Amino acid sequence: PKAVPAPAPTSGEDLLSALWLSLPVVEEETLAVYPESYSYPAEAYQAPADVPMDEPVAEERTIAMVAQSLIGVWEKDDVKSDNEKQLFDMMEMSWVFAQAAKLLKTLTISLDQRTSMLKITTAAGMIAISEDYHLDGRPSGQNRRDMRSGPCTGNLGLPPPDLIHKGMSLRLGFEGQIGGKQLEYFYVEGDVMYREMFLTLSNGKTWSGTSIFRKA
Repeated sequence: PKAVPAPAPTSGEDLLSALWLSLPVVEEETLAVYPESYSYPAEAYQAPADVPMDEPVAEERTIAMVAQSLIGVWEKDDVKSDNEKQLFDMMEMSWVFAQAAKLLKTLTISLDQRTSMLKITTAAGMIAISEDYHLDGRPSGQNRRDMRSGPCTGNLGLPPPDLIHKGMSLRLGFEGQIGGKQLEYFYVEGDVMYREMFLTLSNGKTWSGTSIFRKA
């Protein structure tokens, strides 16, 4: 008998459930790939030609101080934010994944002074996906945001002096199918937080866009 494909989820709850079930389980062996002393060659994380590299982080409290203005719960303004359809197409995301990702509009940024980590959480209802980063700029292992398998590391930094208004930067490098690197800037102007993103894939494709958030 022919296999009957499962019906595509139609409600927001179904889409989020599909995304939640697709989250990878980080095995102990995977975590061992990212020891605290892990380092990587700078050339592996070069920014696009039109995006300046970060200044070296002098001390942990510098990033913590800059991050103070970012702490809180933010809601994405879909109307003001750039359309991400091209991004989803470039990353070859399924329709289900793309629709579920669009529902993750709540962004929470928090600091854990005990562990010296910054947490970035995107959520919708009961579904939440978190990333934890060292405040001293060291790289840390992450799950790929497109839920594909493969190594992914990220680290916080500070923009160069001529872009100091950009606040805090975040760099991601990911390997495997459709690998690449991504640079993000987080900064606040008035009551609005901006998240600028610059993506360069290993196949040469690029995308950039800005998401706009307001305090929840």
